[in-house]
Amino acid sequence: MIQYIPILLLLAASQTYAIPYQTDILFGEALTGNSGSETERQGLADILNVALEEVVEDTRNDSPTAMVNDADSWYLDVDPDTPGYFGLKFGTGGLPVTADTFYFENIEDLTKLVWENSQVQGITGDPDCNNCNIGRLSHYTLLTADSGGGDDEGDGGNDDVDITLPTPAPLALLGLGLVGMIGARRFMR
Repeated sequence: MIQYIPILLLLAASQTYAIPYQTDILFGEALTGNSGSETERQGLADILNVALEEVVEDTRNDSPTAMVNDADSWYLDVDPDTPGYFGLKFGTGGLPVTADTFYFENIEDLTKLVWENSQVQGITGDPDCNNCNIGRLSHYTLLTADSGGGDDEGDGGNDDVDITLPTPAPLALLGLGLVGMIGARRFMR
């Protein structure tokens, strides 16, 4: 069993991403139709379970320029002031989708907003859809959320909302380890 552990670790560590940035974490979506900034802020407030006043719109860009590295991954080159969240709003007229606004936590390289087609229901590149393209991206909004509650850091009550979501790499590594242990146990019998 011990001899297989380095191989399993090497396989888990060799995972590559389609673009040179880690995909941001999708943690919510909504069907908002023709909505404005307040609706999008309210969507994030509902997902984070905070008051609307605690979600601040830092930037809204109605003319985003997207760059693609391959057919499945996209990123927007931005420069937010602080780590936080972002929303992508797509025009979905005629597409059979259940959401048009997608909320992400901006992780890793904070100057990039990174997503994959599968995270936005294929709106940006479904090969079976002639009208699915990056042109459907209406705008993006950079958002920050503040709990506004207790002041456990002495900063006047401005404690950032922190959500913890599992990342794929540790989960994959855990799964590979369990599979390896089960396989080794059966091999030893």
